[in-house]
Amino acid sequence: MRLTTPDGEIFYQIDRIKNSQKTLVCLHGFGGDSSVWEFLKKTCKQKKLNLLTIDLPGHGYSFRLNK
Repeated sequence: MRLTTPDGEIFYQIDRIKNSQKTLVCLHGFGGDSSVWEFLKKTCKQKKLNLLTIDLPGHGYSFRLNK
């Protein structure tokens, strides 16, 4: 999924668990992208947590700064 901002698009993924009221938000470190959190999907599903992962600007599928 993508969120459009004035600077460009931010890529994110959310794995929703039916009736879950809790969400774990994961941000990657320098040089990474949202795929580093793939290993958490199974655990979050077992714990009934939604999982939100984001590609920060300049990483993964998000926009690159052209300045």
